[in-house]
Parts: sequence; C-alpha cells; structure tokens
Amino acid sequence: MLASGSKDNSIKLWDPRQPREITALYPHKNTVTALRWHPAGHHVLSGSRDNLLKLFDLRTMREQATFKHHKREVPALTRTRTRTLTLTLTLTPTPTPRPNSGTT
Repeated sequence: MLASGSKDNSIKLWDPRQPREITALYPHKNTVTALRWHPAGHHVLSGSRDNLLKLFDLRTMREQATFKHHKREVPALTRTRTRTLTLTLTLTPTPTPRPNSGTT
C-alpha cells in the first residue's frame, strides 16, 4: 500500500496493482505536505500547511489524534532510531545581525 498527500488537502491510499486509489481522506484544511508510516504499517502520520499533525489508524480509517502545537506548516516528518518518537522540522529564517557600518 502507498500513501500520498496533495494540494487538495487529501491523503490517498493506493494499491499499486490498481488504477485508482483505494480511498481518500480529507482531514486537513490545507495542503498535505508530509506523510510518515509507522513501522508496523497500521498507522500513518500526516503534516500539513494548516499547522497540524494527524495520526490515522488505517485498519479503521479513523483519526486517532491531532497535534496542534506547530506555529507554522509541517514540511517534513522523520523517525528516531528507537521508532517511538516522531520529530518535525520547520525552517524559519533567522535574522542575521548586521555589522555596525557607521563610524564613531
């Protein structure tokens, strides 16, 4: 099974042997930017430009949790070596201090 996220706010599940998606979920209010499978294959975590992370149980096709702690979009998801913690990364430009160009 494959999963894809899209600009239409959907998460689609695919069987590569079939010409169309198996199902589509519309849990987000903006573009789905990141997806990550749980190693056991029963859960998928999604991130979006709506600043939310959502966890789905694919056996029941139900949302298990919503995480609302991001202040900006969720551009990427990754897993630690222990496979128990998911980390997200948001790139925010840090202002570069300007050297004092005036003379005293």
